[in-house]
Amino acid sequence: NILDYGVDGTDNRGHGTHIAGTIAEGTPSNVKIFPIKTSETGSLSHTDIIAAINYIVYYEKADIINMSFGGTSYDYNMYVAIEAANDKNIISVAAAGNKGTSKKFYPASYDNTISISAVDKNLNLASFSSYGSTVTFAAPGVDILSINGSKDGTSMATPIVSGAAAILLSKNPNLTNYEVKDRLKQCCTDLGM
Repeated sequence: NILDYGVDGTDNRGHGTHIAGTIAEGTPSNVKIFPIKTSETGSLSHTDIIAAINYIVYYEKADIINMSFGGTSYDYNMYVAIEAANDKNIISVAAAGNKGTSKKFYPASYDNTISISAVDKNLNLASFSSYGSTVTFAAPGVDILSINGSKDGTSMATPIVSGAAAILLSKNPNLTNYEVKDRLKQCCTDLGM
């Protein structure tokens, strides 16, 4: 199961639908998507994000939390919520941001998330993609086709990594979140970003 906001029947912006479509297309049929919508407008509050994470952790509804959102403000309570997810062996994957800088973007810059930047089809860092020492992986994020058209962004790259993690877990559900991250690293090419 994978968490993303805005994927219920009233997705106002199409963002969550695009992400869910990317995950669904790239994973086997035993991977299920559990949508949680935390915003009507696309403007997310830390309180709503924390509540969604806490719901997932408390009810153990997901193995992976896809967080294709973020901002520049550090929030200790969000860090703690993600750490609680880690303690339950729930993987948190977050978009590095579309600022084109190395400035920190949260939740991706927390040390308890897998942070995703975006590359183009030539494996070059996308012009909009944030980058830096807090980024864990880069994935395709330019002209990503999904159920509702093509979009660009680290938000579009993040579900590709969430999907890869879901495939690993579908084959071996006993892997820890740290083992999943290590296995993903073993399958990657270091682009030196």
